[in-house]
Amino acid sequence: MSQGDHEKTNCNGPDAATSAAVSLPTPTELRRAIDSLDARQLALEARFESLLLAAPVGQHHAGMPGRKENDSDDDDSRPCRASPVAASPTVLPVLSELSRAVEALRADHDALLAHVEAQAQPSAAPAPKERTVDAVVAKLNVGGVHYVTTRSTLSKYPDSMLGALFSGRFQLQLDDEGRVFIDRDGDVFGAVLSFLRVGRWLLPPEPHAVERIRAEAEYFGLPWPEPELDIGTVRCKAQLLGHQAKITALLVWNGRLVSADYDRTVRVWTPDRKCVGVVDVGEPFMVAVWRNDYLATVTDTLIRLWNAECECTRAVVTSVDEGVPMAVQVWRDRLVCGFYACADIRVWMSDFEDSRVLRGHREEVSSLAEWGGNLVSADDRDVRIWDWDCQCLHVVKSSLGQGVSCLTVHNDHLFITQRATIQVYNAAFALECALCSDDEALPVALTAWHGYVVSYSAAAGFMDVWSADQFWNADERERSEAGLFAHPVLRLKTTVKVQSGTLAVWDGKLVSSEDRVIKIWDGRYS
Repeated sequence: MSQGDHEKTNCNGPDAATSAAVSLPTPTELRRAIDSLDARQLALEARFESLLLAAPVGQHHAGMPGRKENDSDDDDSRPCRASPVAASPTVLPVLSELSRAVEALRADHDALLAHVEAQAQPSAAPAPKERTVDAVVAKLNVGGVHYVTTRSTLSKYPDSMLGALFSGRFQLQLDDEGRVFIDRDGDVFGAVLSFLRVGRWLLPPEPHAVERIRAEAEYFGLPWPEPELDIGTVRCKAQLLGHQAKITALLVWNGRLVSADYDRTVRVWTPDRKCVGVVDVGEPFMVAVWRNDYLATVTDTLIRLWNAECECTRAVVTSVDEGVPMAVQVWRDRLVCGFYACADIRVWMSDFEDSRVLRGHREEVSSLAEWGGNLVSADDRDVRIWDWDCQCLHVVKSSLGQGVSCLTVHNDHLFITQRATIQVYNAAFALECALCSDDEALPVALTAWHGYVVSYSAAAGFMDVWSADQFWNADERERSEAGLFAHPVLRLKTTVKVQSGTLAVWDGKLVSSEDRVIKIWDGRYS
């Protein structure tokens, strides 16, 4: 081979391959270029070997340029083909050119291999954009409708579902745009958001639209206003008959009305005014609702629990010395009882196997109530407040020198009747106001109903309805001018005058007892 032939081969070999490698766009074409380089390298090695074999035997050996005789077969290079020949002075320049060409081919080969491997690697997917919730602004997607508000607005009622959702305790579900997704009626949620902003419901005139908003308010656990009673329209709407003796107690049990009488029987009534059960206790007793699931009847010897089918499921012998029960009250998971002709109070623990005695009253305890987690007891002269450890916290002495007839709790206030006056105490045990009737009739029952307080003067034959909330909202000057007294806004006449009577609120209606008859009172709402 002449010098010119070698230079032509060199120019068309590595330089052309390098140029092709740069312009190859796909791994398949790159692989073809590598195969071409391998073929060229083999051809150069064959020419190198033929030159060595044609040269005369010399004084030293030479191997294939760029290869080592101990290269392993598992390398990409092929086995050494050198033979022990002498390097002729005329052959050496050609061998040197061939060596450089082979080295250039190796470099191109390695570069192409690296390029192929790089293209074979999958391209790294772009990191997803992190979706976060703003600490102040809340972007919402409610059923496909978008809203923007603040976390503080949504957390205005911490005990509601929205308050809990945005309290930071729960993982929020986000849509593709990073908005908090809530699967509810998006069109109605605007009314919910308006309530959280202004503090009152802005309701449309259409009844069906109001119902949709009310359903969302219930779902999110937000307060819903009770219908406003037109107090002047209150009338007796219905009567329940069936008792054969004077009714002594009225209470509500899982949506049903329970009535007890002196004939030692208990009747259970459904909202459609049907008597669905009768319990014959057989001896003087008091009745209470126990843990929502049972009725508890207490006599001087037994505590019995009755299920919804009016079947006795448990009877516990009390073995107490106090006598016939006069008042009963459920105090969280305890049952409390006062007795005729006894100043002690018996407190049974949740299993009825253990009990404690509260002492401090000087006369029999005629009324019991629970107020702010504490127990309230009243006799004819004073009222005592007991904590959970059965320690007396406070004593309210009768300021009028008259006996205390009954107790009730309304708007976190304690109502105490003394003669014709109803005294109202706040949580600090301070007298806040008094409700005064125009005559000397003694109330024997109290209850709260639609923002009013109802007192029942059974012997006088009427019920007074008091709007005490209006008085509590008066300023100090107005209270001073009123002399701490408010007056009833309505008086409901009863049919007969009896010495005792009871009150309850059932299904939103006022319920009273007159001798053997249960009356249901209601009015128009707006």
